[in-house]
Amino acid sequence: LLDLRVDKSDDLIEIVLLGEQFMYKMCRNIVGLLVGYGKKMPLPPVQQLLEKKDRTLSYVTAPACGLFLHQVYY
Repeated sequence: LLDLRVDKSDDLIEIVLLGEQFMYKMCRNIVGLLVGYGKKMPLPPVQQLLEKKDRTLSYVTAPACGLFLHQVYY
């Protein structure tokens, strides 16, 4: 992951991820974790998730609806 940006307007939250390659459901897992933190839900610390390298310990995988691929750079 090279860059992550979160922008909020009145009723829309835009999360932009930029990277050279992504693992299966990686973007959806990141978005689910950010939404969970935004809702102040009890979640494991991000550092703990990264150290254990086990994505199943994370919170929720965001649903695919509302997420889309905007651009691919070559």
